[in-house]
Amino acid sequence: MGYNGNRIKLMRQANCLSLQQLADILCDHYVPISRAALSNYETGRRLPSVSAIETLAVELGTVPSFFQKEDWEGFSLELSRPLDIVPLRQQELYSFIQVELERNLEIDRALGKKSGWKKPEKRIFHSDGREVEDFIREIRRDWGLGGYPISSVCGILEKLGWYLISSTEQFRYFDISGYETSTQTPFILYHPNYFIDDFRMSLLKELGYLYLEGKDEEETEKIARHFARGILLSGEQAVYELGEKRTKIAKKELSMVKQKYGISKRNIMLRLYELGIIDSDCYESFDTHLRQHSFLKREKAIMDLQYFFEVPITYEMKVFRAQAEGTLPEEQAEYFMAIQDK
Repeated sequence: MGYNGNRIKLMRQANCLSLQQLADILCDHYVPISRAALSNYETGRRLPSVSAIETLAVELGTVPSFFQKEDWEGFSLELSRPLDIVPLRQQELYSFIQVELERNLEIDRALGKKSGWKKPEKRIFHSDGREVEDFIREIRRDWGLGGYPISSVCGILEKLGWYLISSTEQFRYFDISGYETSTQTPFILYHPNYFIDDFRMSLLKELGYLYLEGKDEEETEKIARHFARGILLSGEQAVYELGEKRTKIAKKELSMVKQKYGISKRNIMLRLYELGIIDSDCYESFDTHLRQHSFLKREKAIMDLQYFFEVPITYEMKVFRAQAEGTLPEEQAEYFMAIQDK
């Protein structure tokens, strides 16, 4: 089987490399090649040698069989919100997402799994927080969350059919949700350098962007954050823990609620304020104290919260299952495990 030049271009772009940069890398590894020759590989005007393909696979973080696969016809992304980046950077990001979605979908096909995800109808909200609270209750009910803390946001989203994609160093500033249109495949791209409570909040906020919309970008972000806080700490849970009205909150109370619900102290206070449990004076007093004192500043590593397992594991579990059940062809096993271990 021959090599598909488009696949070389796809993986090069997913690694954020120009033709010249890739040529330089190959030359550094004793595969002398010019930018023009690489361009000929990608356009199909020239076939690469076996040794060139093997080196390309190593340097681009894949395996040689990746370059033999067919193109993904009709691949297109619908994002929850526009990205303010130059076209070249956007193409690199889209290539990275495509590679990550491909491997997930191929494992699903090997296991005979089909996604039941359906594109949500985006709802338009205004400044009235009661509408958002009603929606939060609806979603929590649909997800079967009950009155208990969420032990794993990752686990819930993966069970709902979302693919959670950890970004690489090149895309460390991107957090975005969306779906691939030809397959209706939903995903959230996240960067992994979060504290756990921030990570949980970020995942749900990105989900909120796909479900909710305000009159402008600023209001949409405000609503998405409101949504995320409400999923982590519902109105009923907040009242149960802290009552219907408070004039002050003890530091230890905040710490205990944070540990129990996996939500930061600032977002707990914002949640209590938007629910009307505390007033603006109480929140502003906390906010001033937060900025002036060190006891609330971030100093610990990502495992600063107990009880929460926030690591997407569904893809790896599927790979192991497919291998154990013999549904993953032997010649493809190296491909999936190589990407898993990159």
